[in-house]
Amino acid sequence: MAARTLAVTAFLYHFCRRDGLAEAHFAWPEEVQRSLRHNVLWVTQLLVPLAFIVGMAAAEGNAVYYNSLGRFASIAALLGIAIFFCETAAGRRARWALFFGRVIKALGIPG
Repeated sequence: MAARTLAVTAFLYHFCRRDGLAEAHFAWPEEVQRSLRHNVLWVTQLLVPLAFIVGMAAAEGNAVYYNSLGRFASIAALLGIAIFFCETAAGRRARWALFFGRVIKALGIPG
């Protein structure tokens, strides 16, 4: 599971490298490529260990590990993916932080 995650994120990173497919074939602007490369780097560092944890919890066969640690890692990975898409789509830093700040305020959680 971690290897598949690494393969997909490595493809995205190399897709946006200098003289890569995004520049040569699709003529994407340098700023877009740089932003995607930056975001792919941090999401890779987050998702690969979490995918490993989910895979190991599933391979263990013990429902206690999969239902606790595996689910926690899955939720953390999904939050990371959501933040990745927000960062990539918005093009500006900290827009997701404002969104989650509003959600926390609406839930009435002190902070």
